[in-house]
Amino acid sequence: MRLEILALTAVLFGCSGESSIALYPLDQVPASTRISIPYQTVELRSVSLPLYAEAEEIPILVDDGSIRTNSDLLWADAPERAVTEQLVRSLAGITGAVVAAEPWPLEDFPTLRIEVRVNRLLASGTGPLEFTGTWFASARDRRGRDVTQPFEISVPFEGEGLAARTTAQSEATRQLAELIAKRLAR
Repeated sequence: MRLEILALTAVLFGCSGESSIALYPLDQVPASTRISIPYQTVELRSVSLPLYAEAEEIPILVDDGSIRTNSDLLWADAPERAVTEQLVRSLAGITGAVVAAEPWPLEDFPTLRIEVRVNRLLASGTGPLEFTGTWFASARDRRGRDVTQPFEISVPFEGEGLAARTTAQSEATRQLAELIAKRLAR
């Protein structure tokens, strides 16, 4: 009986000891400024990421120009969802507007819809993080004018390793939210 309990315990907790997989979450960077925009409700479509940035493995740019991953170093959430939700929180914090990711969860339609298409979200092991792409905004009432704006954000690493990378990515997302808010405030 005792041997059966030990065997069951080994199966339940794994025979190989501790897991070597490391999960890295994106942290929320608090809004450092407040920017009023002429829209009370904003819908953010899911942020479109390049294929290498959509994977759960964290991509790293290496010296030969290739992108490498390690299946033991993973994002703690689906990258598209994590970046989208982080941008939602940053935009809401900076603008004071009601901001939500698609599908729009409220009864009344949003007054503005934003789409972000990222073409580069990458860093070497020591940085900096490069975050580039284009964002689009369209007012639902058609009284506002549509906006198309490219962005190029580079954030140096503060510290070392993948924890510094996640901090840089969080800061880059906050900076994008601030750029969007400043442009919409005009």
